[in-house]
Amino acid sequence: MNFRICQYVLRRTFGYVSKKYKRILAYSSMSQIGYILVGIGLMGILKEHRTIAIYGTLYHIINHAIFKVLLFMGAGIIYMVLHELSINKIGGFGRDKKILKVLFFIGLCAIIGMPGFNGFASKTLLHQALSEAHHMYGGNIFVAAEVVFTLSSCFTVAYLLKIFIAVFVEKSSNDFNDIKSKITVQAIIPMVALAGVILYIGMQPDKLIGLLNGALQSFDAEAINKIHFYSFDHIKSSASTIFLGVLVYITFVRKYLRKGTKENWHYENTSLQWFNLERDLYKPITKHVFNVISIVLKGIDQSIIKFATIIGNGFKAMEKVEIEYNGPILKVKEANKEQFKEGKKEIFQNKETLYNVKEAVNSLGNRFNSVTYSIFIFGVVLVICLVVLIK
Repeated sequence: MNFRICQYVLRRTFGYVSKKYKRILAYSSMSQIGYILVGIGLMGILKEHRTIAIYGTLYHIINHAIFKVLLFMGAGIIYMVLHELSINKIGGFGRDKKILKVLFFIGLCAIIGMPGFNGFASKTLLHQALSEAHHMYGGNIFVAAEVVFTLSSCFTVAYLLKIFIAVFVEKSSNDFNDIKSKITVQAIIPMVALAGVILYIGMQPDKLIGLLNGALQSFDAEAINKIHFYSFDHIKSSASTIFLGVLVYITFVRKYLRKGTKENWHYENTSLQWFNLERDLYKPITKHVFNVISIVLKGIDQSIIKFATIIGNGFKAMEKVEIEYNGPILKVKEANKEQFKEGKKEIFQNKETLYNVKEAVNSLGNRFNSVTYSIFIFGVVLVICLVVLIK
């Protein structure tokens, strides 16, 4: 579970420093999966008290599917019109798109866990499960886990506000007057349906609990009669987390990541200078491994060629050798078989002759060349396979 807690922080950090709309949502998905995996871990930790963790995990899986699809559809609509998803280039696009603005705001409220939206219910359940584990076992690890849980929620508020304010609230120097593509009704209807589901679950979270009770049998757990989602403590916890997230947005995102003044603003991605696994580790290692393999294969190839050349030169030298053979010739031609049967054996016996091995050597050389060619083809196929695997 410690790994998943670290995943919270890392994905949230990459989320609020990135300037790509879709990439921010992708990092958000990873962090939301972190919530789900923490819930799975709590299911094992809480043992016979795991029902609340089961509810929270399954609830958040459903909620995440709903509000994240809504947000990604918003990204798809913007890309369909502008063919661009960089916040710096789409900034101000949604200021006059009232329906799209409202729908995105509903998705934002859901993912940050605002009361009245579906994300509030599942995050409340997960936080309750974490608090239950802290109560059962105690220890600093659970204190740290609750702190990270709160901080990760704050980061979610910060980077979603970054998108919403940049795209739907602030003015920018970008000019969208020449854009011919329009947002169609067919694209908006699915988003409206998802927003309706978000609001319905948020207002009546117990409805979904009734559906989840059927899954408890698979976990050998007992259902909880009543869950008080909208208690004062839960609402206060959510409100304080959102307030801290807004504070992070104002004091860090706008102050350190946003550059420029008035309408001439842009966001910088400071993570480009950080250590990058692909750029700083995987690619250099792959390059060196490929070079070493290339050197080894080149040496093998040259050795085979030299060996084949030596053997070939030997065959050429043998072609000039004539062997004097005075013994009986045991192999006869088809045309002379009749003479052999008729008793004219003296024609084939004790006859002094010269036997030239040129034809035999040529035949053997051709066979050897075929073997060399086969080895060459095998080497080419092997190199191609290695290149494909490395890529």
